[in-house]
Amino acid sequence: MIQRCQPLLGTFVEIKVFAENSFAYQVIEEAFDEVKEIHDLMSFFDEKSQLSLLNREAHHKEIIVDSKLFEVLVLAKKLFQISDGLFDVSLHRSNADSSFANVELSENSSVKFKKKLQLDLGGIAKGYAVDCAAQILENNGITDYIVNAGGDLKVGKSAQKIGIRNPKKLGEIICETEISNSALATSAGYFSCQRVGDKKIYPIFQPRLGALEYKDESVSVTAKNCAVADALTKIVAIKKDQSSEILAQFDATAMMISENNKITFVNQ
Repeated sequence: MIQRCQPLLGTFVEIKVFAENSFAYQVIEEAFDEVKEIHDLMSFFDEKSQLSLLNREAHHKEIIVDSKLFEVLVLAKKLFQISDGLFDVSLHRSNADSSFANVELSENSSVKFKKKLQLDLGGIAKGYAVDCAAQILENNGITDYIVNAGGDLKVGKSAQKIGIRNPKKLGEIICETEISNSALATSAGYFSCQRVGDKKIYPIFQPRLGALEYKDESVSVTAKNCAVADALTKIVAIKKDQSSEILAQFDATAMMISENNKITFVNQ
């Protein structure tokens, strides 16, 4: 087995390949280069990224973007529409006029904002990068692998057992799930909670609910693609067991762990 890890996408990206030859090392480096390209395109904080260019100028004029960024925006729009606005990568969504509905995507990969707004692709880009890295491996004949970006992961042909953390005891695995040729993503307060006054806030936002108050809960979604799994965790976190119809559209399943460690499956 070859195992490599690099800091990218605001986390650590780990690639494991169950092979041992010099060619595999080269392909792993190509996969990391792909992740770095996506990081450079879609970083919210890097002023030189194409996403930052959109956030600065797309409300003034159409901007043609890289095909990878455009693909992510198309998927984000599809999820926004399917979820009735629950999955929304735009910021400042307390103002309904600033939602993703005001993003126009044209066939020539151009993007235009009808209103001044900001996009943050943190809820989908990490999963997309995992998919792209996995595709590099498979395009080069490597089909037995794990690509993991901070808990968003994709597994190749050999079944792998993945441990799911106890939301209340981070060093403890509460259960395991086994996947192959598919992806798994997890959203939980322990990854990204913020304290506001005397409350912890789980930063999933949408126009009707605002910020969700933090609870010691987690949501894991299994799907064919990691970008989809990554985004669906945010929808399931809001809709809970009412998310079955949306999950079914992507042939996805979800596992929710409640504050009292009750495990609930949706579409299992």
